[in-house]
Amino acid sequence: MTINGMRFALVAGFAVTIAAQVWWIPSQLDRTVSVFPETAPFQTLGVTWSVALLVCVQLALLIAWKLLGIVGNGGRVSEQGRGWIRALIATAAVFSLLSASAGLALLSFNWATPGVMLALGGGAMTGFVGAALGGAYLANFEREWHRN
Repeated sequence: MTINGMRFALVAGFAVTIAAQVWWIPSQLDRTVSVFPETAPFQTLGVTWSVALLVCVQLALLIAWKLLGIVGNGGRVSEQGRGWIRALIATAAVFSLLSASAGLALLSFNWATPGVMLALGGGAMTGFVGAALGGAYLANFEREWHRN
């Protein structure tokens, strides 16, 4: 895939997350509250957590755009993009913590459905693995950098 193809995918992903924040998440939570009125007190919390998770995804997409710009200009991500890689690691870690805390909050309110818990658990694990792999990459780069 070319740099332009990857950028197209990033733009499409960003558009999907915006649509989810503005339309899909609120409408799904409205529908849930209409069917299960007892969930109304959690609607604002659900929107807030969902939007926060999507902001993490959007930040990761923007950082990926920046890293593609470095690669597209003939640079090496490992040399020019260390700060951006650190930001990507932090974003993945925050995503993981938000996913885990949302799952724990749902468990404490006794509103944890299996599908939601699988999604939040998967998000927590994905964020953790992404942060760990990014950290390992950065540590390896730093070790190589200091050897030279």
